Amino acid sequence: MMALDLKPGDEVITASFTYVATAEVIGLLGLKPVLVDVYPDTFDINIEAIEKQLHQKQKQ
Repeated sequence: MMALDLKPGDEVITASFTYVATAEVIGLLGLKPVLVDVYPDTFDINIEAIEKQLHQKQKQ
């Protein structure tokens, strides 16, 4: 994430079903973790949940 030139306060979308270190490193870099649901059958990040989060952000 450091190589992506993200700025403090930038949001990083990640799966809610993950190890705590995923969100921890996001926070340690001053970024904001945004947790979204996963598909219950595969535990892959839910694409619809990402799209919903992006649309909510655009409305703000």
